[in-house]
Amino acid sequence: MKRVLVIAVAAMVATMGVQAKQKTKYYKTKHEVQVSIGTASNSEIVSGYGNAFEALGEAVITSIMTAGQAMAFDSYDNESYTPAIAVGYYYNVTPLIAVGGYAAYNGMNRDVIANIKTENSHKKEKVGESSRSNYSLMPSVKFHWVRKKNFGFYSKLGVGFTMMTEKCKSDEGGKSESETDTIFDFDITPFGVGGGSEHLRGFAELGMGEQGVLCAGLRYKF
Repeated sequence: MKRVLVIAVAAMVATMGVQAKQKTKYYKTKHEVQVSIGTASNSEIVSGYGNAFEALGEAVITSIMTAGQAMAFDSYDNESYTPAIAVGYYYNVTPLIAVGGYAAYNGMNRDVIANIKTENSHKKEKVGESSRSNYSLMPSVKFHWVRKKNFGFYSKLGVGFTMMTEKCKSDEGGKSESETDTIFDFDITPFGVGGGSEHLRGFAELGMGEQGVLCAGLRYKF
């Protein structure tokens, strides 16, 4: 019995030693670089962001696109989106906390529709095109709730800014106008999961940020 107990204790010590060695090796991986693609970023969906340049559309139509006609701004149509593309870097200060952030881009193109008024009638007509580009910089903190060699679960919080630029181009003579605005932005990602090898793994995140409500990508750890 004594001999069995000694063997069991020795096995436990050896196992703990291997686990500690693996954990130490893993936590020496301090740096993370990543790239992701996502959908429905803050600058697309948060109330107020999407309509930030309606006044520009109205002003452009009135001053440039009318070509002397009496017209009124009506709406946009045929919207097409460039998904949120982001690159990021994080430094693991402790096994729990990493600091860093990401830069992101997304865009949109759409037709400008106006209500053309004449003496006897009016009609809706495409009078130009609008393109929007959103560039974001988002410093953030990542919290590793589970951080194993081949799997991780984490959350993320960040504050930053987004620079939004919209250009309107008239169908009449190719005249154009642009406007740029910078807004406060944020990232709240309660759910992030990654898996793969110790150094290269895929990941997916669910939350609110300029990476998108739902994003996926690749991360390299070194």
